[in-house]
Amino acid sequence: MDTTGTENRHLALFTYGLAGSGAQWRMVNLARAFADRGYHVDLLVVRGRGPLVQEVSPSVRLVTLGPWWERLPGLRHTQGRWWLTGLAGLTRYLRREQPAGLLSTSYFSNVIALWARALAEVPTRVVIRVSNHLSHSLTHTPSLSRRVQLFSARRFYSWADAIIAVSKGVAEDVARMTGIARARIVAIN
Repeated sequence: MDTTGTENRHLALFTYGLAGSGAQWRMVNLARAFADRGYHVDLLVVRGRGPLVQEVSPSVRLVTLGPWWERLPGLRHTQGRWWLTGLAGLTRYLRREQPAGLLSTSYFSNVIALWARALAEVPTRVVIRVSNHLSHSLTHTPSLSRRVQLFSARRFYSWADAIIAVSKGVAEDVARMTGIARARIVAIN
């Protein structure tokens, strides 16, 4: 509830971009579904280009968090730069807009969302969506990156107001890998 006693119906969904991955498709579809139910919805992306741009509903505001040069075609984007761009842009957005809730998907977006809320110091509730087994994802990641990702998931996923896993198996894996109580993780198939 906001100070006027009316419900804050402003939601934000955060993903890296609109290149067409399964997680990005789901965020575009969820944004449309929330907007169809009367919510004011912002779809937040670091890179605002890709084949899914045309799929974003006209009732959803597409917000590109990266600077103008991130929108240039053909620009190669390193993982380190997108982390910083995403974190800075999302922190600014949260301070300015203060949506009631923020839903993020994928490991990197989840960590950025949790850090941005902490840096912005806003009451926005953050829900993270986990779609892959952390244990499997980490076995296919180089050693140093694997250690950083595992540390980050263990340390920061607990900052989430809610954790959604795409299956019971993923929920159990997240609980096992992070030490977060399984009861805190909701499985939505």
